[in-house]
Amino acid sequence: MTYQHHPPLVAAAVIVHRRRLLLVRRVRTEPGLVWALPAGKPEGYERLEETAERETWEETGLRVKATEHLGDRIHPLTGWSVHYIACTLQDDTAPKPRLAEIEEVTWAAHDTLSEHVPGGFDPRVQQYINTACARPRTS
Repeated sequence: MTYQHHPPLVAAAVIVHRRRLLLVRRVRTEPGLVWALPAGKPEGYERLEETAERETWEETGLRVKATEHLGDRIHPLTGWSVHYIACTLQDDTAPKPRLAEIEEVTWAAHDTLSEHVPGGFDPRVQQYINTACARPRTS
């Protein structure tokens, strides 16, 4: 009998608000991955959308609502199976690290994303970010 290796499953929250993308900087980073989307592994029978909402709350103190599954891929740096979940902000409080694993939280402007995430995003995620950042501000 052969066993097939399955990479760890992760849900990443893609949250754009006021033309900025929410990013976290972990205390312990993966090589080449200093800033990242709020993300984590599902707990129990949790749906990926629920994971994205919970991880965002746990890591940043912000409440979000999952709205769309943008796609998934095997991450080129971590080898994890990452599912990208678009979320909308449910409150407008200032984000702050809530877990010891998170060093900093920021709303990154669209024109600084390549500085924060030099390797870029999955093309479907990047398209979503570009479109969301181009929308007129509503607040």
